[in-house]
Amino acid sequence: MESTSRQFTDNAREAIGDDSLRDALDKLSYGFPMRRRLAAERLPEFEDLRDQARAIKNHVLANLDTYLERFEKKVIETGGQVHWARDAEEARAIILGICRDNEARTVTKSKSMIAEELAINEHLEKNGIQPIETDLRIHHPAARRGAGAHHRAGHPPEQGAGRRHLPRQPPAASRRA
Repeated sequence: MESTSRQFTDNAREAIGDDSLRDALDKLSYGFPMRRRLAAERLPEFEDLRDQARAIKNHVLANLDTYLERFEKKVIETGGQVHWARDAEEARAIILGICRDNEARTVTKSKSMIAEELAINEHLEKNGIQPIETDLRIHHPAARRGAGAHHRAGHPPEQGAGRRHLPRQPPAASRRA
């Protein structure tokens, strides 16, 4: 799987020349705000809900270290393992290590913004591992209790072979003093 971010300028020029895409974006520019306004008018508490959502977001960001530690505790309680990375290079090394520990030659993974930011597909390919992206997410039965899992190929969830791997130590900025 190859990232197209390096071809952004060429892709953008091509997209600008696409009449149907331009038409869809034009409709979006007036259609979305109008539909949003109509939806807000049907919901009298819209502004209050928006304010509550903003307050929740600000609270979580201000207390992120606490929430990350609680998340890690829950993952560990359900048999998972959490990996903390200080930067993209360390995250790529952790992911590659997991792949090598499992002798992976191909990896099926969900497409995500973080994967793009890490350039993980390119890193895996450079190290002889073929990433295959999918929107399909496979969940362990524990997911019903609130903990998702990704599984190695050939080990269905009912056999309990799934292993959770998430971002070992909190980043320095979120560690407690």
